[in-house]
Amino acid sequence: MFSSIKRWVAPPVFDGDEEKTRLASLLNTILIVAITLIILISIGDVLGGMTPASTWIINWVMVAFCLVLRRWLFHGKIRLVGVVLVGLGFFFLTASNITLGTVRTPTAAMYLFLVITAGWVFGLNGVLATTLISSLLILGLIVAENAGELPRPDYAVTITQWITFTGLFGLVGSMTYIAHQIMHQALEHSRKDLAERKHIEEELRTSEARFRSL
Repeated sequence: MFSSIKRWVAPPVFDGDEEKTRLASLLNTILIVAITLIILISIGDVLGGMTPASTWIINWVMVAFCLVLRRWLFHGKIRLVGVVLVGLGFFFLTASNITLGTVRTPTAAMYLFLVITAGWVFGLNGVLATTLISSLLILGLIVAENAGELPRPDYAVTITQWITFTGLFGLVGSMTYIAHQIMHQALEHSRKDLAERKHIEEELRTSEARFRSL
């Protein structure tokens, strides 16, 4: 059973394209973590008993979309998966905040997940764009709440908040760990390349010395 799970969560590998494989591995990890987090949040919603049914439905629709995106990932649609993942994330997170009636919930903090994801896939431009979009969406939600345009929020604190915050901490921690591992692997690869290059240069110098002696 464990081996089956391990095979299912394994990322796609594209022979001869290291950059594509790296991005696919990142996105695969993000999708797996997102699915796990949404399931945990949904469990918290059920146990807490204070979350609107619409929010629970949105969570499971997000799980379905994540599974579809993983399928696209294995077909090599890397950039498309990144764009759709961030776009759907904004849509569903904003919809969840609207149904909750307030931005003072762990759900609002999940925009951070989208900023990190965009940074991994699209670099600095992705970080700047998603930070701006997140800021504007939060501002819009605050204005709408103060204007009475959102549903009346329930400020009761239940186990839902505990599970959601725990999942958020785990999400940020796991993404930080993954980033560290990727950086470590890149440095190790660079060290091997340098060592191999030095070895080749040394062989060339030796060959040149032999040629001159002849």
